[in-house]
Amino acid sequence: MEPRFNYLRMVAGPVTREEVAPTLVGKPSIFIVTLPKSGTVYIAHTLRQSLEYDFTSVMVTPTFPKNIVWESMAVDFVKGGMVSASHMAPDAINLAALKDAGIRKAVLHFRDPRAALASWFHFRTAYGQFPSERERLSRVAVELPESFLALSKPEQMDHFIESFYRPCIDWMVGWLDVIDRDPEFEVLLKTHDDLKGQETAYLQSILDFYEIDASSKLVEKSEATHFRKGDSTSWKADVTEAQAKRLADMIPEVLRLRFGWN
Repeated sequence: MEPRFNYLRMVAGPVTREEVAPTLVGKPSIFIVTLPKSGTVYIAHTLRQSLEYDFTSVMVTPTFPKNIVWESMAVDFVKGGMVSASHMAPDAINLAALKDAGIRKAVLHFRDPRAALASWFHFRTAYGQFPSERERLSRVAVELPESFLALSKPEQMDHFIESFYRPCIDWMVGWLDVIDRDPEFEVLLKTHDDLKGQETAYLQSILDFYEIDASSKLVEKSEATHFRKGDSTSWKADVTEAQAKRLADMIPEVLRLRFGWN
């Protein structure tokens, strides 16, 4: 790995399995790459519980939009029986690290970036002020200063439009480029709309993609799988009319045409 990414390595260290349970060795591991605030925890933990697999959220450093693949974790992943969830950046370094480890398949999950923005806004201005111990250790959530919390909601939203929404768009455009231009990497592209109200079919498509026969084991959605409402339209109540127009104008044609995000 390049030395210039040392600051990312400080975020969370890899924790490889001391040994892989004999019942898991050689079973297809599942790599899930999601846009932040789009149902990551629900998808990953439903699959983990259903398959009784091991789980890691740090095969890729938990940073966004730039992150790096832990090579030792990738090696552990390919031994089998693991679900890994991340927001991996679709850059050449990360893709090369996956391929070097023998990982050439991923489930890619998109969401209308405006809905993700609204979810991120509420997370950071409410729950995000009080990160859990795990999040403190991984630095996923950094407490917001009082001066920021004193800003008006539109002013706060303007900040997150630049710091979160714009990177989300670039991240998705980058992944579409991988899908369209990299025949060595196989991607199952899903969206949040595919998931909402169709959880069983959504999860079954992932099992089919990895050729795993386990449909009868799918667990029901519950607090244990971190299921949330996942509304894709309520974001409109969180932005001004001018911001809504700005958000729409920022969505590039490649995303509008592919997903109907107008």
